[in-house]
Amino acid sequence: MKNNYSKFIVAIVLVAMIICNGCMTTKKQVELARNKPLMETYWQLKTIQGKPVGESPVSPSIIFHTNGQYDGKLGCNSYFGTYYARDNRHIRMNYEGATKRLCNSMAVEKEFMMNLHSDFRTYEIHRDTLILKDNKKNQILMFIAAEKTKNSTQENTSEMKEESVSSDEIILTPKEDRIGKSFAHRKGKLPWPVDEGEKVGDFGSQSHSDVPSVMVENRGIDIKVEPYAIVKSVFKGRVAGVSEVMGSKVLMVRHGKYLTVYQNMDNICVKKGDFVKKKQIVGTVGKTPTNGDTYKLHFEIWDNNNYLDPSQWILKK
Repeated sequence: MKNNYSKFIVAIVLVAMIICNGCMTTKKQVELARNKPLMETYWQLKTIQGKPVGESPVSPSIIFHTNGQYDGKLGCNSYFGTYYARDNRHIRMNYEGATKRLCNSMAVEKEFMMNLHSDFRTYEIHRDTLILKDNKKNQILMFIAAEKTKNSTQENTSEMKEESVSSDEIILTPKEDRIGKSFAHRKGKLPWPVDEGEKVGDFGSQSHSDVPSVMVENRGIDIKVEPYAIVKSVFKGRVAGVSEVMGSKVLMVRHGKYLTVYQNMDNICVKKGDFVKKKQIVGTVGKTPTNGDTYKLHFEIWDNNNYLDPSQWILKK
């Protein structure tokens, strides 16, 4: 009798444990259900290593797609890559590249890109907050789920530097106007910005070289050159800007309403406001930020905010 009673008590305890465990599992499932999903949620950056970033409609953001790719906004630029996530906890990210527009105030964007290259190992989601941590479990980036807006999904031209405002806002001197008209008449006859080089990147939309399913928008052309090849201005004009974008130096030269942009520079030997002549040496090509073994000059031509195909403006080789 006593033995049967003991078995009865054990059975009750086991049932209670199963019920309790079920309650805990259900509670955990409810909590998970309240969390935003990692994938296909528009995550907007809030902190970098615990430091808050300013509110902005074009502040850095990211979306993890169900096909293993991610992309996001970075000021007036876009970036992309691939990732692998499992167990609702572990994540590995592989940055692939970004567009190369010259945005207004790149401080936050530059810091974000430096931290995006961190060796992320885990992620946590608490309701509408996403936290990415490194292999030492340090919090690197924190995002908040946000609504996708027109400003967050389209490039915001108002964030471009004043050098690229529309023609209605640019007041040209008679000399600058003459230079612009002369530049336009040289379409198809401009010299190459380097003496020797091979065009390896075309203008416009195209498949990414390493991830064919990802479309990349190239605003100019890419020219592969020898290390530290000399760069020359393709036409006379005034230096509109010298800056650094995502690890590479950028030179902008204004020719009336037109702009030529030289990116991935190692050294720039002119400064803003200088007047340069056609074929004047302006610097040298540096290492490609996404591939340190190659040297490629990224070259663009703008008609204010409109991107033009440089291949139609420079001499055929």
